[in-house]
Amino acid sequence: MSSKYQQALRTMKHYVLNVISEEQARQQEENSTTKPKNLVSSLVAAIKKESSERGTSLTPNE
Repeated sequence: MSSKYQQALRTMKHYVLNVISEEQARQQEENSTTKPKNLVSSLVAAIKKESSERGTSLTPNE
């Protein structure tokens, strides 16, 4: 492959990875700032947060 092609490919890959990273950060920020809309959503969000802080997960029997 030509060196210009390889450089263009690296440049495109760099920009694509940056766009992906920015979108992931935006989605994570959006998820952390969005408040639950009802009591059930609030309860589920609290349980998820608590389980992630403890490093545990819910089982179907809980």
